[in-house]
Amino acid sequence: MKLLVSLLLAVNVALAIWIFTVDQTVPTDLKPILKPERPLALLSEREDVLNTEVEPIPSEEDKSPKISFVGAVCYGLGPFSEIDDVQEVVLGLADLGLEFERRYATRRELKGYWVYLPPFLSRTEARKMTKLLKSRGVKDFLIVPNGESENAISLGFFRTQSAAERHLANMQKLGLLPLLERNYAESSGFWLDFSSPKQPPLSSDAMEALQQQFEGIELLVRQCET
Repeated sequence: MKLLVSLLLAVNVALAIWIFTVDQTVPTDLKPILKPERPLALLSEREDVLNTEVEPIPSEEDKSPKISFVGAVCYGLGPFSEIDDVQEVVLGLADLGLEFERRYATRRELKGYWVYLPPFLSRTEARKMTKLLKSRGVKDFLIVPNGESENAISLGFFRTQSAAERHLANMQKLGLLPLLERNYAESSGFWLDFSSPKQPPLSSDAMEALQQQFEGIELLVRQCET
């Protein structure tokens, strides 16, 4: 028994001596897995973070369509040719809560600008002028057949005043004496006047449906009556 205890004691002593004699140094060629490019700093020390403005993420309410409410604006819807059409529209738009006022009016609208030579005494005189126009290189012209401007010679109809004035100047360079006149179109009918703070007062779908049903109508902003 004593021999066994002595043997175990000798083994433990030898093991302890071996552990303390083993090289405890760590290899110097090992590199860290992550090496920061610059020293780490607290968020409270980072000026670029503190001075950065963070944009808020829009909520679901921000995604809803916007409607402008700036104040009441006055409108006119028309023209309608028949009074029954007016009543039908008023009933169809009743759910919008609008108050309509009906009126009958003749509307004068600028359509364009007319360049022409004033009426000649006869068709024969007008034809003589067309020969002169051809000799000077003018190809686009027309003798007015009837009406207040009968036997006048039309030299062109233009949508803009600037284009009409340029053509007028070109004709004058040819030795002609043309005139420039605004051309208007008149339309009569019933109008529905109303005011609304909602802009636009009618949706695009509602307006499109009305224009398909009643050809030629439009929604115009008009001056409010006090």
